[in-house]
Amino acid sequence: MIKKQYNNVFVTVGTTEFEALVRTVTSAAVLEQLARLGCATLTVQFGKGESPNVKHIQKHTTIRLSAYGLKSSIGDDISQADLVISHAGAGSCIEVLEAGKPLIVVVNDTLMNNHQTELAERLANDNNLFYCTPNTLLETLVESDFSKLCKLAPVALDSFVNHKMSDMAKHLCVTDDCKKPSTLQCPVCLKMGIQGSFFCSQDCFKGSWKEHKIIHLLAKGKETNAYNPWPYYTFTGKLRPFEQTPRRPVPPHIPRPDYADHKEGRSKSEEALRGNNTIKVLDDEEIEGMRVACRLGREVLDEAARVCDVGVTTDEIDRAVHEACIERDCYPSPMNYYNFPKSCCTSVNEVICHGIPDLRPLEDGDLCNVDVTVYHRGFHGDLNETFFVGNVKEQHKKLVQVTYEALMKAIDIVKPGERYREIGNVIQKHVHAHGFSVVKSYCGHGIHRLFHTAPNVPHYAKNSAVGVMKPGHCFTIEPMISEGTWRDVSWPDDWTAVTADGLFSAQFEQTLLVTESGCDILTKRRNENGTPHFMDHM
Repeated sequence: MIKKQYNNVFVTVGTTEFEALVRTVTSAAVLEQLARLGCATLTVQFGKGESPNVKHIQKHTTIRLSAYGLKSSIGDDISQADLVISHAGAGSCIEVLEAGKPLIVVVNDTLMNNHQTELAERLANDNNLFYCTPNTLLETLVESDFSKLCKLAPVALDSFVNHKMSDMAKHLCVTDDCKKPSTLQCPVCLKMGIQGSFFCSQDCFKGSWKEHKIIHLLAKGKETNAYNPWPYYTFTGKLRPFEQTPRRPVPPHIPRPDYADHKEGRSKSEEALRGNNTIKVLDDEEIEGMRVACRLGREVLDEAARVCDVGVTTDEIDRAVHEACIERDCYPSPMNYYNFPKSCCTSVNEVICHGIPDLRPLEDGDLCNVDVTVYHRGFHGDLNETFFVGNVKEQHKKLVQVTYEALMKAIDIVKPGERYREIGNVIQKHVHAHGFSVVKSYCGHGIHRLFHTAPNVPHYAKNSAVGVMKPGHCFTIEPMISEGTWRDVSWPDDWTAVTADGLFSAQFEQTLLVTESGCDILTKRRNENGTPHFMDHM
């Protein structure tokens, strides 16, 4: 598994003097929370206000901080950011949303006109952004789920700017007893060519869905019992969720990690080290523990490879993984990790990572990545491969081939003295040469007694990863490579990450141990000269 990263955070106040926002975002509490979100670089555009004391602030955080006042365009900073915190200026909101970035708008009524405030409120009500004041920014960062944000089309944004909000509402909400001015339309109705169906908010839409969907059934001329847990969600590609089976039990005699029985699946041992960039050097006993766990993890993934085929459900793959773990006295590490419900991740087609196994049968031409981690006697072993399902298109075979090649080229440079940030340079150079893109939101990670820990290992170029490799370091490299855009969005299950354009993605992962002369691939396949399973079908 991979953890979500908001590596680059950009804060902008435009041309104002919003010093309250600058002070808040550089406070110790907010910086600590940003570090928990994976922030490695924080850029603050402080406008006409006073510059923050970067040198002083830097002494109290591991985040790399930079600041500037005014410049002609902040477009480059927005495009490189994984999260933007902005004042409520209309131009800033639009530029960030058009770039597809998660956005928190911070409001100070003395610095903007009512139209800009109304714009931010409306977009927040429609789940396009989060909305707070300087005093509630920390709470917003802690509690907000950025995967729940909805995209807004650029043309819709233009209408927000060009008209007052009261002039926009030419339709009334169709929800019973509401009748408020409305601009939102049902996306299903739009696709089916059904006129009308306006709603004032997402809450009204969701609340009236059971009654409203009858219109769709009448338009189709037939009833349907298709499983649809998120009727209000617009998917980027063709894949859809299917029903899931209950979580599989783990016998009590098998040792388990600290999060296994936690109500929220939280790992207190990992959380205690959040923001700490110190990379553990394993001793001989720990290295042996990692070798055993990784060997067992490889055996479990090989069992998954045996059952991955046309007509097999990803739930059946999960069953095979789960049973293989139990047979080897291993706990399946993904299970209950921050409440993940299954024993492995199965990511099909446009799913980048963290797909939840369900009852969808695999189809001819699918790509299916299976990500396995086992916990054995105190140590985690993590790996994944992308498998061909039946007859795969040549363009998707090339995607998988290039992804594997990128991983191996990165592994080739792993040795004492090498900087972790160089891994991304190697991967991106190879991937871009073939016309593909590198996903930036997720990264490799340190692993040993902890599932995820330092170092963070980004897979894209010009990253700000901290650290130099030393013998005894243990970490994963796991590039996620996409056919089209590198940008990702998340399904409402809070786990499944998919490509923003719905095109296919592929991934490979190995756990590595830095040695005196290079590295050992601890999770390498034990036969076929170590090559991955897809090469058996090339």
